[in-house]
This record gives sequence, structure tokens and C-alpha cells, in this order.
Amino acid sequence: MLTNDLLDVKIVGRVLEPKFISLNSSLQRDRAEQLLKLLRDHKGKTLGELNSALQDITALEVKHKIWKGLAKVLMDNCTFEPPRLNNHPDLSPAELRERVFVQSAELGFATQNANFGRSSKEMILQNIASELNEPVETVLDFLYADHKDMHHLVTLPNLTTPLDVLHRYNLVLCQSLLLYAKQIQVVLYNPSAKWLEMLFRRIKFYRLLFRVWKRDDKVELIIDGPQSLLSQSNRYGLQFAMFLPLLPLFEGEWHLQATLLWGKKRKSEKSMRLSKGTGLQSHYTLKGMWKSNTEEWFEQRFAEKDWGWTLEEGEVLYLGEQQVLIPNYKLCSKNDATKTAYLNIVGFWRKKQVLQLMDTSPENVIFAVSKRYAGATETLPKRVQKRVILFAEVIPIKRVLDILEEIKH
Repeated sequence: MLTNDLLDVKIVGRVLEPKFISLNSSLQRDRAEQLLKLLRDHKGKTLGELNSALQDITALEVKHKIWKGLAKVLMDNCTFEPPRLNNHPDLSPAELRERVFVQSAELGFATQNANFGRSSKEMILQNIASELNEPVETVLDFLYADHKDMHHLVTLPNLTTPLDVLHRYNLVLCQSLLLYAKQIQVVLYNPSAKWLEMLFRRIKFYRLLFRVWKRDDKVELIIDGPQSLLSQSNRYGLQFAMFLPLLPLFEGEWHLQATLLWGKKRKSEKSMRLSKGTGLQSHYTLKGMWKSNTEEWFEQRFAEKDWGWTLEEGEVLYLGEQQVLIPNYKLCSKNDATKTAYLNIVGFWRKKQVLQLMDTSPENVIFAVSKRYAGATETLPKRVQKRVILFAEVIPIKRVLDILEEIKH
């Protein structure tokens, strides 16, 4: 994330706008290319050396914010590791320094030897290196390995082109601003059940506090921001910011409005708006959008003959508060337009969770529960078995039809 001094924004009244880098700017692309080359040239070198080189190329710049912002984005995607002693992995830098200082004191170079200086330093390091059976250079590197500046660049960022860097900067700028959010409101237009299933899985994985409503062709989410918590949590803030890259993956229209608490004392409310038209690009990959073998087999078998029901993509069922159910399928009777049902396929499960879901779901939701993925040796009570189908790999259509005939609405 960008630190407060690197946030580049424009404020007009109560509206806060991120100052995005133009993707068509040759100047900014050149800067990104220079930084990428600098990182490639410094692979294996220390963070201190890298910071010194960054200082050299920005020394003549009047406006450092963009340079430093781009560098921060790139360096956050690098991996730095402290040097190690191969033959003494348990020895800490502090213990090594103690050895050096003790040996120096024992030899009395500082007060008694006229040759005290560089030659004395080299002699002590050579003695220590011989004791440890390590090269002198390795010992010297490890002497202050607990200082971040001595950590070595071992992995370069996965951003390979200047355009990748500019896209990531614009996204990280927005993510960093969301750390000041009291809440965000997200509106998605015509989202598919499959996409929403992936979205809600991610939200729950990040442990965010949220509420959701379905209104006609829109799904609206309210997610509590870091500034809404009585006890501020950096961890929650970072998890909260990780939500944003999900939105650019959505192919339809989406809008986000964030309420930010701005200023030194966080007392001034500002509004930030983002949308599909903002042009943010995500570095996430879609997961959970595919169809499982169970779904493909069920669809193929359902299409083989006329069962008297149509099979459609599932839709969001709002169960109240934070509970949302997104069944895999919606089934509509061809003979009675008022008769609909839903089929929800449950993979990994525990009895307590499944029962809670069933108890809060409408009566016209059928649950196909995998026998293979029970969290333990689980059995479901008889009170729910009338709308539960246990299956191994293939969902039995006949059993689905039997339950459908009992659906009254």
C-alpha cells in the first residue's frame, strides 16, 4: 500500500478523486521502465543499495511523489530475504556481533595497537570466518543481517511491462485510500449467480463485515470499512483493501461509493466514487467461475429429455442480515408458472453449517449434499431429509423430480 505522504488526490468540496497516472503518458511509461530495469540490475543486491540507486535517479526531480509511489508499488511486489550462514543457520546477527566485539576487546586493538583500523577489522573478520568455516564476505554481510537495508533482493515483481506497473499503481492508489473508509457501497448490475458465489466466498474469506440486498436487476452490498471499527485494526484494513481488485473482474456495470474519514484527526467526511468506467485493471484471476463435473453431468442428463421443468441459472436468495444463498440452479414448472424451486449443490460441509443454512432457506430450495465431502462422519436429521439429496458424484434426476412434485410454490 502507499503511505500517506504518497497519496496523490484532488479534493473538491466533499468529493475526493484519486489522481490516476495516464496510461498513455510516455513520461510515466519511461519512469516505470527505468524502475523495472533498476530492479533487474539489483537482483541479489541489498535493499540499502537499491534505495541508494533510487535516490540517485530521483535526486533532480522536483516532484518525487510519482517516482516514490511507483517504486513503492514495485518493491511491495518484490521479495527481500536476509543473508544466511549456511554452516550455522541458528546463529543470529546479534550473536555474531557479540563475537566480533568480544574478540576485538580481548585483542585490545582499540587502546594498545598502533595499527588499529582497517587491518585490525580484516584480521578479526578473518578469525571469525575461520571459526565458522564461512567466507569473509558472507560473515560481513551477515553481521547486520537483522537490519532491513542488508536484506537481499531475491524475487522480482510479477509486473513485466511499464503498462502493468501503471495499472497496478492506479489500483493500489485506490486500495490505499480505502484504508480511510468508514464504509463502501457497491452496486452490481445483472450479476450471474456463479460470479456472485465467487464474490461472496472471497468476502467471507477476508472476514469482512457486510450486508447485502437484491433489488430487481441489482445487487447492493454495504461493507464496513476500517474506520468504522471502534478499535482500529490494520489487519482488517488490509483485508478490506484486498476486496477492491475483485470488482474490475466483473464484466457488467458496477459502481462503488466510499465514505472516507479524511484529515489528520479523521473528522472530515469525503466521498470517493469508482466504477467500471474508471478503468481499473485487476491482477487477480477468476476462481470459482468454472463448472464442476457434477454440474456438467447434471445439465447434460437434464437436457436429454423433457422432464416438465426448465433448468435455469440460479439467482441470489437473500435470507436476511449477512446470510445469502446462491443456488446453482432455478427450476420452473412448464405446467404451472407459479411453481419454482432451486437446487443448491453442497460440496465440503459440516452438519451444523448445513442445518443452519437449511433452516433459514425457503422451503422450495432443494439441497444436493455430497456424501464424499462431509467434514466428519455426519448424518442429517430426518426433519430435513425431505429436501435433501445425498450423492457421490452424479445427482440422481429422479430424486430431484420426486422432491419437485412436492413443492407447493
